[in-house]
Amino acid sequence: KFLVVSDQPPNESRHSLFRFSLDSGEMRRLTTPPPEANYGDTAPALSPDGRNLVFTRIATNGFIHLQLLPLTSEHLANGEPRKLDVNGMDAIGPAWTSDGREVVFGIAGPRSGLWRLAVPGPAKPRPLALPGTRLASPAISKQGGRLVYTQRSQDTNIWSIDLAGPGRAAHPAQELISSTQREAAPQFSPDGKKIAFSSNRSGNYEIWVCDRDGKNAFQVTSLEAATSGSPRWSPDGKKIAFDSNAGGTYHIHVVDAEGGRPQRWSGGTSNDIVPSWSIDGRWVYFGSNRTGRFEIWKIPAGGGDAVQITKQGGFAPLVSPDGNVIYYAKGEGVSATLWSVPAGGGEERQLVDSVHRYSFAVSKSGIYYTIGGAIENTSALNFLNFVTGKITQVAKIEKPVDLGVAVSPDEKQVLSVQIDVEGADLMLVENFH
Repeated sequence: KFLVVSDQPPNESRHSLFRFSLDSGEMRRLTTPPPEANYGDTAPALSPDGRNLVFTRIATNGFIHLQLLPLTSEHLANGEPRKLDVNGMDAIGPAWTSDGREVVFGIAGPRSGLWRLAVPGPAKPRPLALPGTRLASPAISKQGGRLVYTQRSQDTNIWSIDLAGPGRAAHPAQELISSTQREAAPQFSPDGKKIAFSSNRSGNYEIWVCDRDGKNAFQVTSLEAATSGSPRWSPDGKKIAFDSNAGGTYHIHVVDAEGGRPQRWSGGTSNDIVPSWSIDGRWVYFGSNRTGRFEIWKIPAGGGDAVQITKQGGFAPLVSPDGNVIYYAKGEGVSATLWSVPAGGGEERQLVDSVHRYSFAVSKSGIYYTIGGAIENTSALNFLNFVTGKITQVAKIEKPVDLGVAVSPDEKQVLSVQIDVEGADLMLVENFH
């Protein structure tokens, strides 16, 4: 008689869940997401007896939480939803087991798999022993013990464009760093001779380093976390800061550029992401949701008390070459925007109204950034000129873009990331219980 649907009501910026009557067409609200859930509620799944609803709540910067809402016999909200403990993972696509005692869900990220969680209950989630990675979208039959899920494949590579001058491409883009897995988030070393990037080519998402021409790649970290990414070189080129959710929560880590044991520089229960060094190497800037939403913070190199920079939201900071300005992103996906703020704090000013996630790089002459996303057939690499204030297209990108843009210190080469091959298979498990 009813459907539970996710909908964005008029004059509201977030999605909520509603009960839709197939007989009358009436919509009754079930959830009202808080302001920090910038996208809102989606992916509802009703328990077999119809008395519980599990769904995902997408927060700032795309962090995805699993929520449980009890329902009345009329399938209306019976109280407020509560967050389920999934060890800090980004839960997606939940489905109930046929007996209604557990929820099976996927997790976002390159090592994504399927997990099961007893609901309600204090137990921790347990992984399902299934082969492969990038598993998601479980569906479970009400009888017969069958589980169906998707297994996705994605080949994301880093491409290079030689520049004839600021914002002007000399030649078409060429593939530079590639494998059959995912390469993303490149950054040039301060001397321009090396490139750090993140990749799951070893089976886990780790930090890698290669030469400027893409050769002689070697693995720098071995944290075996769901995600370790966003590498940023220290000004002297000896260390690399990055974020990782090893242990469940994202924190800022630092590792020697030649490899070794990473050190964690941020702590607490908040998510700290996408670091960037100050020009003198004394500070590391990063995004943190320790106030309830993501803002730009900085901590002394080596760790210490954090200092808040922005007051109106933001993450993914990059410092200008003269050290006076911090550029950063707000929002997520194709709705992200690009902003600036003085390094010491002050007026926060929007520069660009559309950037793909936080795919931008800062040079002395301007900002290179990509627009578009995984759902677009084509994208573009753009350039914001600091002198003229004009935005021009450096290159059209024929494939959907992925995370990352980098510009060499001499501004003769710019890197972007694109999804070259993507697909998915449906997998069936018999006798699932």
